[in-house]
Amino acid sequence: MIRFILFALMVGVFGAAHAQEPPPTNQPADCPTIVRSAITLTNERCQNTDLNQICYGHLVLDVQPRTGLVDFGFKQPGDIVNVVEVQSLRLSALDTATGRWGVVMMQIEANLAQGAVAAPEVQILLFGDAELNDATHFLPGEIMQPANVREQPAETSAVLTSLHTGDSITANGRLADGSWVRLNLAGTNGWVRSDLIRLRGDLESLAIITAEPSPSQDELAQFGPMQAFYFRSGVDDAPCAQAPNSGLLIQTPEGVASISIWMDEVVIQVDATAFIQAQPDGNLIINVLDGQARVSARGDTRTVVSGMQVGVPLDENLAAAGVPGDPAPYDASTVAELPVDLLNRPVEIASPRNQPVGIPIPGTWGFAWDAAALTCPDGTVVPFESTGASSAITVTGETLRWNAARYTQTTTGVYHSSYADDLGNLHQDTLQVIAPDRIVGEKVLDLASRACTLNVGFQLQLINAAGETPVAVE
Repeated sequence: MIRFILFALMVGVFGAAHAQEPPPTNQPADCPTIVRSAITLTNERCQNTDLNQICYGHLVLDVQPRTGLVDFGFKQPGDIVNVVEVQSLRLSALDTATGRWGVVMMQIEANLAQGAVAAPEVQILLFGDAELNDATHFLPGEIMQPANVREQPAETSAVLTSLHTGDSITANGRLADGSWVRLNLAGTNGWVRSDLIRLRGDLESLAIITAEPSPSQDELAQFGPMQAFYFRSGVDDAPCAQAPNSGLLIQTPEGVASISIWMDEVVIQVDATAFIQAQPDGNLIINVLDGQARVSARGDTRTVVSGMQVGVPLDENLAAAGVPGDPAPYDASTVAELPVDLLNRPVEIASPRNQPVGIPIPGTWGFAWDAAALTCPDGTVVPFESTGASSAITVTGETLRWNAARYTQTTTGVYHSSYADDLGNLHQDTLQVIAPDRIVGEKVLDLASRACTLNVGFQLQLINAAGETPVAVE
């Protein structure tokens, strides 16, 4: 299983159900020492944190348990609980006056992007003035007697798997009458009769799943505990030059297919190390330090490569309020002091990528026609099928190569090519680079078999950037 490791760097007031821990007598007096101490102590205390668990690392933490959990054991540094028991985490900004900052470690099972394969653990670091609220409702439990998990809540439905007495389960939904409960099974879902299981918590706190779930229910059902959440952070709030701004770091193992997370109603497929910040009535900002990420919101997707960032507008409730913007260079000062030494693999943080105007990022690009078919003057219908096939684009000087065709730059960001295909049809293509990861095109197609000339538009979208060597930031 892929695993996330989350270090939540904070010190503050614990939940009302727990006593406040007194501050340490050797409280560090300066900002850099506070940061180093918090990280060191959590590494010592949380060595045994396992998959889908969260470790209380340093001083006190404001955390809310899932509804109905009464024996929540998160009281002092070193305590470890299952991540399914946690509904939300709230952190405080680093306060040099009180020495407040801290660390929590969490390891959770990742949601794999389509086509990905299980691999070594993926890490997340959460630090500073930040908050995570799980977007889904789960309850932990166990199987009371052997049970079949079915595709649908009916005895006649196909069996997905069988579970044994004592097996741990995670429930994420129910029928309105409570007779069947839906289980999260490593990114898929199945149903089990409620009389065969025991849940820790109130069954009625689970979402009611109808015969035809809403699109949002369908989307969220693919994510497990703390794989889909609402996230908020401070921005530009580092109290000293040696401390990072508040935010979230995520890193995937090198050479592994991307993992997928749902954050503020934005789906992010990550094959990278990325630094993320979010503000209500502001933006969710994804800065890619190495590798790349695909960011999808409101039906639009943008690809961000190392040295660049992309923003998605958020409303007051931290919900995506628009489509992702164009990728742009990030601010070097934003990423210079990030705690990347905590990550599993070394990070060479890319310098801000100032992509030349009108030059697309070399790599693999997806293609789609703007029309499914056009009609010639004689009534002949000419189909334009978007197969979804991808192809490479490279740029050398003023020449762009796409597939076997060579395009010459006519003006900044505009490329043209004329060629004949195997059937003798004449193609005249114009490409306009509107962003580093996006091209719009127009084809004038002169058919050889009849007196017919057609104009059809198309779109090109970056899927994967060509390999690059990032520049380390000291």
